[in-house]
Amino acid sequence: MPYTPKTSKPKQTTVKQHRSLKAVDSILLAGKELINSKDQQLNARSLAEKSGYSIGNIYHHFEKIADVFVQIYVEKRTISQKKIAQLFSEHDPLSPITELAPKVTDQVIYNHNEFDPKVLTFCLTALSKELNNPFEIDKSVEKLVAIFRETAERDQTNTFRRMSIPESQLLAKTYVYALRQPYIDESELMGTEEHRQIIINLFYSLFGIQKNDT
Repeated sequence: MPYTPKTSKPKQTTVKQHRSLKAVDSILLAGKELINSKDQQLNARSLAEKSGYSIGNIYHHFEKIADVFVQIYVEKRTISQKKIAQLFSEHDPLSPITELAPKVTDQVIYNHNEFDPKVLTFCLTALSKELNNPFEIDKSVEKLVAIFRETAERDQTNTFRRMSIPESQLLAKTYVYALRQPYIDESELMGTEEHRQIIINLFYSLFGIQKNDT
C-alpha cells in the first residue's frame, strides 16, 4: 500500500485548525532546511530548534520524528515523478528514445542529489518500515508505466520497445534501483558524469530496441 502521511489537512479550517496547519507547515519547512543544510542531525532536538516548536508539539502533529522527513522525501519524489510523466507526455513521436533517456535520467539524478546520501538512506529506511514491506518502496514508479507505454505506442522511430505491463513495471524498478544504489552505498560513482552515462545506457538497454532486435 502507498505511503500515507501521518498528518492530513482538515476540510474545514477553524482558527484552531489553521494554527495546526501552520504548525505542520512550519515543522516540514524546518525539516527541509535541516535536509538542505547536510550538517545537522535529523532528530527531535534539531527539528525543535529549527522550527521553534517544542518536541512535545512536534509529536502532537507527527507520530514519529522520522515521519517528518519521510513526508518531505515522498513529496519531493512525487514532484519528480510528475516532471518525468510530463517528459513522457511531451516527447515527440518523431524523436528516438536516445533523446528521451538523458532527460529522464537527469531528472531522477537531480531528485537524488537533493538529499545527502545518509539522509536518503534514513528516509528510505523509515519509509520501508512505514510500508511494512521493503519491496513496496518503489511501487510508486508503477504509476509512470502507463504513461511510458503510451509514449512507446506513439513512437514512430521504432526505437521504443513494446512491453507488457508486468515487464514494464519490473524494468522501471530495475532502472530506479540501479540509479539509486550508488547513493545508498555512498559510492564515488554517485551523481558523477560516469554514473549518468551508465544509467542513460541502461535506459536504452531496458526500454529501447537494440539493432539486433530489428
